[in-house]
Amino acid sequence: MAAEAGRKVLVKYSPDNISYTAVAGARMGELNINAEAIDITDKGDAGIRQLLDDVGTHSISLTCEGVLLDDTIMALMEAPGTGSSLHYFEFEMGSIGDFTGQWFITNFKVEGQEGTNPMTFSFTAESAGTITYT
Repeated sequence: MAAEAGRKVLVKYSPDNISYTAVAGARMGELNINAEAIDITDKGDAGIRQLLDDVGTHSISLTCEGVLLDDTIMALMEAPGTGSSLHYFEFEMGSIGDFTGQWFITNFKVEGQEGTNPMTFSFTAESAGTITYT
């Protein structure tokens, strides 16, 4: 894989999992793909850990910082208890690929700085079901 500009991370939202619209351009994005091991160690293993050749839980975490392109994410976070906490997002990661599916936003922060800097955001999303990678 060739080197690539980090600015190619783009956050898209869909209310219906059909049509996605860009809602944020990232300045920094971090993607973590996790696989939880299944420990099957017992007393007969002489204190040496044994793991099942299978994955207990797959999950993806995404942290993103950047500039909001509209108020969609802010509106989702301002309306707790008024609907689902699961939202359809597509995270475009340049030539790495796109990660699309339902996500749970675990935190969201908006920051304003003095001078000529734009208002920025940061958030973390956790996968909530099958995530499609293309």
